Amino acid sequence: MTICSRKSPAGGIGFELEEVTVAFPGKAALEDVSLTLEPGSTVALIGPSGAGKTTLLRLLAGALEPTGGALRDMGGVTRAQRAAATGFIHQDHALVPVLRVLQNVLAGRLGRYGALRGLRSVYFPSRADVEAVHAALLRVGIGELLYRRTDRLSGGEQQRVAIARALFQEPCLLLCDEPVASLDPARSRDVIQLLIDLAEERGATLVTSVHDERLAGRYFDRVIGLREGRIVLDSSRSESGQHEALTPAALEDLYGIVRGDS
Repeated sequence: MTICSRKSPAGGIGFELEEVTVAFPGKAALEDVSLTLEPGSTVALIGPSGAGKTTLLRLLAGALEPTGGALRDMGGVTRAQRAAATGFIHQDHALVPVLRVLQNVLAGRLGRYGALRGLRSVYFPSRADVEAVHAALLRVGIGELLYRRTDRLSGGEQQRVAIARALFQEPCLLLCDEPVASLDPARSRDVIQLLIDLAEERGATLVTSVHDERLAGRYFDRVIGLREGRIVLDSSRSESGQHEALTPAALEDLYGIVRGDS
């Protein structure tokens, strides 16, 4: 049984942040951030470059600790449990080019297995693991690439390998750092919809940064806008299905320029 199904009725991992600050030498990347992220919610982070979106994702992943304030996992999940149940999709995919797709996806469970068992599973996978990887690749539409070297794939195919690796981790928390930043609009919509579908199938919590507030408003139940490490916009979908708070005035305040209707 996965920790998400045990700890939360919704399936995902939730968080409570109370006046959280994350400071680096000479700069606060996040400052006095307070919010609640409900288990099983789908949340988009928007805002200009350097606003603190990646820092917030790393904080939720357990890669950073607050330097001020408090971050609490809802349902009593420990930091170690959270790390084992988190899938993180990096903007640069973080794949090993010379390895085959199979091995890159298998590497997704290194943190859960530990070093020795993890390395053994990557280079000498069991039949069950190979079948599970193939199932994940089929789910993202690239099942035929199981044994292809990763450096021979297109950018879009590599991105789907990264998504399959996160899926193979059976995550309760799925974090994505600008997963569609380099894609055309049509493919961006496809990838965002795939992430939403995968999260909803597992009941996982999905938090992703996106560069386009129109995508955020169309696909996500909640949109949080960050600027200079602070929350300046927090919009939830209304009963009509719209993000009524994503107005041109609110986006102008967020970005400092007029972004147009969303």
